[in-house]
Amino acid sequence: MNTMFSKIVRNIAIASGAAVIAVSAVLVVLPIAQNTFAPAEAHAAWSSNDGFGGTGYDGNCCDTDTTNTSSSGGWSSNDGFGGTGYDGNCCDTPTYTPPTYNPPTYTYNPPAPVIPSCTLSANKTSVTKGGDVKLTWTSSKAKSATLSTFGTVSTYGSKTVTPDNTITYTLTVKSKDGHTATCSKTITVTLPAPTCVLNVDRTTINRGENVTLSWSTNNAQSVSLTSFGSVDKNGSKSTNPQDNTTYTLTVTGKNGQTVDCTKAITVHIPPTNPGPTCTIIINNYNNQYSNPNQAVNISWNSQNAHTGWINNNVGPITLSGSKTVYPTQTTTYTATFTGHNGQTINCSVTVNINTYVPPTTPYITLSSVPYTGLELGPVGTALYWSFLVFWALFAAYLIVVKRVQNRIYASTKSLLFGTESEVAAAHAHVAHEDVVSRGLFSTADLEVIANTLRSVIEGPSKESHVAPTAPAAPQGDVIDEFVLSQISRPRR
Repeated sequence: MNTMFSKIVRNIAIASGAAVIAVSAVLVVLPIAQNTFAPAEAHAAWSSNDGFGGTGYDGNCCDTDTTNTSSSGGWSSNDGFGGTGYDGNCCDTPTYTPPTYNPPTYTYNPPAPVIPSCTLSANKTSVTKGGDVKLTWTSSKAKSATLSTFGTVSTYGSKTVTPDNTITYTLTVKSKDGHTATCSKTITVTLPAPTCVLNVDRTTINRGENVTLSWSTNNAQSVSLTSFGSVDKNGSKSTNPQDNTTYTLTVTGKNGQTVDCTKAITVHIPPTNPGPTCTIIINNYNNQYSNPNQAVNISWNSQNAHTGWINNNVGPITLSGSKTVYPTQTTTYTATFTGHNGQTINCSVTVNINTYVPPTTPYITLSSVPYTGLELGPVGTALYWSFLVFWALFAAYLIVVKRVQNRIYASTKSLLFGTESEVAAAHAHVAHEDVVSRGLFSTADLEVIANTLRSVIEGPSKESHVAPTAPAAPQGDVIDEFVLSQISRPRR
């Protein structure tokens, strides 16, 4: 294989050398040929179409044909170079102009970028603090979206917000190739305006009388009231205006706004130094008798008075009002009023107390039903009554059930074996025969014994002079011995 490779290299070298020699020979011969084929006339011109885009030889210039001496004669050739051949004096050195290479032009058009877009809207752009706002957004060509204060959200949707302060919500969307777009909406939050209500218990009074002012506010930062200055946001005050007065409640809100509420009080001024007047009454009964310690409500009113007082532990009073008292006996309540002119006046009312207490029928109230007389508690009481019920049932069994049982037993025995008298007679007859047969007793003796037994069993006859004995119980109504012992035991 190495030999073959060496041969190939040697052949290539030989061929390259031959090519170099041939090119060198052409370069040497060409000037010689130009000098050999000189034109006959110096001004003769030639042209050729030699493939360079021009015309080949035309005329006798450098032509081996010496017979052509005409200035206009010549020859032409097309040597295939596509260029321009000689044109002019004979045997000029040709100039080689290589063809112009115009490479192809390629235009790269990159894909258009994906630019997203979005919209963000709100159902209202101004809201009072505490109100709700609905944000709604859409997008186009977006792959992801974020909303301020919420973070990542869907590329379209809605949210309900309750902002505390003015805020701008910004939606940022991003396309798949990283381009972003933003849209925003500003929500203006306003603080609610303050409100107030001012009330008075009376709008018309006489000079010297009191009036009560009461008020309430909302969304207030500070509150002030005529004649009192700064006051609580909600409250009441009692006052005694001497002339017509308009009371103004001024409320300053948290948003800086202010609002006023007013009430006018008309004060009647009595004539100079009039004397005081008063009345006092009982409200809950009409001069009837009341029971001791029963609630009795008295009320009073005065005119042209400055101060008031009621005896019997009532004490200082307003110029008009009421009081509940609890007298234990008939009591007269006297109200004393002092006028502006220093005069005093009294007015009174008597509460009659019924001192007669009707007799009542005596009775006993048991705290426990039924009452055992023993404080045994719930469990002990239940056990106690359970024992009594059990004992009653047992006694009923002994008295009733056992009695019926004995009757049934006696009836069955009488049916099967006869009555007690019949059995005794049978036994007596057998005994009589036995005794007589043995000669133990005579017939007279046995008759006496029989009469004695008969009197024991059936009771003594009217003609018998045997000592009376306790009557025997009826054979069909036998009483249990234990029950009989319980009935006959002595009482203590």
